[in-house]
Amino acid sequence: MNSKVTAIALSTAFVAVCGCQTDSGRFAPRSGAELDAMEATNALQNAAFRIGDYESAERVLDALAADHTVSSVQYDLERASIRLVQGRKDDAHGLLMKARSDIEHIFDSASEEKAQSLWHGEANKVFKGDAHERATLYALLALSFLDRGEYADAIRCVKNGLLADSANTKEAKYNSDYALLQYLGYVAAAKSGDSAAAAAYAEEMRGSLDVRKIPTGAGSSAAALTSAANLPDAFVVVWTGLPPEFVRGGEYGEVRFVSPGKRLVDFLTAQMDAAPETVVAMGLGDVNFQAMTRGGRMMDEILADKANVKCGLAASGNVLLAAGLACVLTTSDNAIAEVALLSTGCSLLILGGTCHLVGYCINSEADVRAWQNLPGEFAIIPVKCPDGARELTVRGYRLWDNVATVRCKVGRTAKGVGVTHLSMLPSEIRGLEVWDRDCGELYEKENN
Repeated sequence: MNSKVTAIALSTAFVAVCGCQTDSGRFAPRSGAELDAMEATNALQNAAFRIGDYESAERVLDALAADHTVSSVQYDLERASIRLVQGRKDDAHGLLMKARSDIEHIFDSASEEKAQSLWHGEANKVFKGDAHERATLYALLALSFLDRGEYADAIRCVKNGLLADSANTKEAKYNSDYALLQYLGYVAAAKSGDSAAAAAYAEEMRGSLDVRKIPTGAGSSAAALTSAANLPDAFVVVWTGLPPEFVRGGEYGEVRFVSPGKRLVDFLTAQMDAAPETVVAMGLGDVNFQAMTRGGRMMDEILADKANVKCGLAASGNVLLAAGLACVLTTSDNAIAEVALLSTGCSLLILGGTCHLVGYCINSEADVRAWQNLPGEFAIIPVKCPDGARELTVRGYRLWDNVATVRCKVGRTAKGVGVTHLSMLPSEIRGLEVWDRDCGELYEKENN
């Protein structure tokens, strides 16, 4: 272990044991245990979200967001997810814009210092999400701006999202490869009349899918997305699958692993009115893939250093305790030597105990907070409806079995590309059913 680090840790033992007051800045102060408890509560609202109990989920989030804590951005993102699948577009847009502003502009030095200090976990820093979460935020904002007909703002979101997506990739081939963002850039550029930019985005999208061996050639579902004849009047965004999850590993919880979420369906089909079913292009908005191919955070090195200090202190403490015990148990015929050995042994025991106590107080746990109300994938269905609203039926298949069906009315907006978000997540709990997004109530059970 680094002797300088050990000396610093030992010299501050009294502070660690007795505690100290720190400036919590503009955020309501929360201990590591309190933050973990809040995250556990957030998991409860996520369970309600997954089964379509949006009222209960929102009630829990409102309570969590009552105080302005370092997790406030996370709760804004969770609430935005609920509003999107409920069709509350303006409310969702406001929350997404607030989260974007906080991520881009808020930097709290007090929380950052606490997260990097020996005595506090990483969860003490302001939540700003991982690369895939920030990129997804910009993708959802781009969709919202498309819905409003604000194509320049949509393109800016696409560019910011691709920049966020390029951060900390494990391999260069996965740099800025979020195909959903590139497709939205194509649509926004085409709608604004910039054919050159649209062609560039379409080419980038095909490149991102090619790297992942997703067919983009003539006749493929992906190729149809960038056909000029299919430039959409509206989008349906289907939320399916479970999102990635962060879990702690390592001896002291210092390693953060990304666990991919479960796929609920193997493929989707779309049926417009009474027309035949067509296969939906998958892979553009694969949140799990984006999460699994990012990495290399600077915080990982800091957490590893903390764990090394804990390990070193534990080893040093064991040596000191053993030496102290040996001194105490050693007998001597010389009374002066006996006193000296006893004194030395007690000192070593105290120092060894202090090492263990200081090591116990060091918090090296990685931050496992995440935007839980995300799907594992956003499936995009472009719709042509120039003459008014049409009915769209989306079916999810596992192998060749129809395990979920969702229906909605789709139409263009007055200014832009109409966007409808459909959650296929509740179907995993409820089984075979038809779910109507317009009325929000179960209205038909399928018997086959």
